[in-house]
Amino acid sequence: MLINRIYRAAAQTLKVFESKSEMDEHIAAHRLAAGRRLHKNAREALDIIVKHSVVVPGVCWLATDTLAKKLDTCERTVRNIFARLESLGIGQRKIIELNGMELRFFVLNPFILPEVCTEVSVNLSTHESDENASVPTDSAAFSDAETIEPTELKETNKDDDDDVYNAHAREESQIDNENTMQFNVCQAEIYETAQEYGFNDDTARLLALRCEGIRTTATAISNALVAVITRISDASLPRVMSVPAYFYATLRDEANRERVTYVHRQKERQERGRKQREAAAFKPYNWLADVM
Repeated sequence: MLINRIYRAAAQTLKVFESKSEMDEHIAAHRLAAGRRLHKNAREALDIIVKHSVVVPGVCWLATDTLAKKLDTCERTVRNIFARLESLGIGQRKIIELNGMELRFFVLNPFILPEVCTEVSVNLSTHESDENASVPTDSAAFSDAETIEPTELKETNKDDDDDVYNAHAREESQIDNENTMQFNVCQAEIYETAQEYGFNDDTARLLALRCEGIRTTATAISNALVAVITRISDASLPRVMSVPAYFYATLRDEANRERVTYVHRQKERQERGRKQREAAAFKPYNWLADVM
């Protein structure tokens, strides 16, 4: 159709990705970074937008009313979803004026890996001898990060984690135990998952060591790591003084939440089983037997 050809030609000027596979990789990274901030309606809308951004990778010209019908919602909700996606940096609305026409597009943004993960890894590996020492932020200062010996957090008081997860910084001391890689199953999962999420070897080991004694699932570990990355990437919030302590508190909350959910599901399953047994044992009253 002529209208589609016009939109396609205009969309070429907004093209961001070279292929659909490249677009999918960046959108997957956006989903991971957004975490819970990308609510259900926004996720469903993003899925539809991605499906309609194949002709010109990363550019969608699906009408607002059409998207509202696909989501079974109103246009106002769709506009709010667009605003949420823009606030998360996933995409942006664009308008191109062509011969008196206004062509509206939603353009998906490429994902930019925050450098704060590298900074946190170096800060955790460095033993600060002076409280007033400044932390270098230039790229040259990070070049020797691999030569720094790993450190672990020496617990002073476990109640520190309860104060909004970030009340006090824990003291750091050199690791005395050479067999630090002898983790239990949960610690090994934390160590491997943290590396998959971009943390270096030393930081991943610190996170695993800090969570000794916790028993939880891989889903809870992933959710906690996403929450930590989201928290340290937000420059508007106060600086996290101890990432392992923050991760420990977050993981503990995720484990408790999963435990409560499991208990509720068990109770619901038992209640359904009780009702099924009662229904199977029910025998209607045979009034004909009394008459006879």
